[in-house]
Amino acid sequence: MSLESAIRQYLDADTGIHAAIAGRLFPVTLPRTPTYPCARYAVISKVRDVAFAGYTGLCMARIQIDVFSPEFDAAKAIMDKIRVRLCGSAEAANPWPSSIGTPAVDVQGVFIDGDTDGYEGADDGFDAAAEAPVGVYSSSADFLVWHKEPAA
Repeated sequence: MSLESAIRQYLDADTGIHAAIAGRLFPVTLPRTPTYPCARYAVISKVRDVAFAGYTGLCMARIQIDVFSPEFDAAKAIMDKIRVRLCGSAEAANPWPSSIGTPAVDVQGVFIDGDTDGYEGADDGFDAAAEAPVGVYSSSADFLVWHKEPAA
């Protein structure tokens, strides 16, 4: 199982996240006409750990997750659920099981590296006739995922 598939499976197994986005967690891009709220994830980069003896098998993947919702507070709340699921909280650090999926992905730790908010809208993002915003809010975060890569 790939790291990306393991993360998707791990997030979707959380009842709060599943209730909020109902499995609408997509790799890399959203469908042409998505149902909101939804989220996407993508590996931005991977850095493999090397020692004097060579490759250690550890890899740090930077994974970006973007949540989209017509409501700003909903996008933020869903991202908070994702952050706590991946990184833990002050009350429960390192929530990861020893391995996920088959074949197992061995996640050593996940750390948030930054987050931002945005708005994806048409033109100025406001429909004067309907007196309402047009578009969706986004809440995005980068996560550093330390994991062991399987031998080739």
